[in-house]
Amino acid sequence: MQRITLRKDWEEQVTPEETTKHREIIEKANQREYLLKREAEFLLKYDKKTRSCSDCGKSYEDIMSSGRAWMYATAPDRYGNDLNIGLFVRCFKCSLLHAVLTCGMPE
Repeated sequence: MQRITLRKDWEEQVTPEETTKHREIIEKANQREYLLKREAEFLLKYDKKTRSCSDCGKSYEDIMSSGRAWMYATAPDRYGNDLNIGLFVRCFKCSLLHAVLTCGMPE
């Protein structure tokens, strides 16, 4: 399993209070097994500020400004609907490349 990577300057992108809130939301969500919409919005915003692709190392801003894409990770709300809560481990381009390298080209 690929590990989540953070930007080298991630601590400059968020405040200590945001990092604390991030941890608290994750702890609460793990206990109750769902997220509230405002929590999901915060987690996604936090990821966009702090994450980098685990393969190419580019930040969310670099990926999006170059016309590339990044898929979102989801989690359920209390009704079972998927909420976007964060970014996949790899940007979309690196995810496709990884799939081709591990599974081969489709025929």
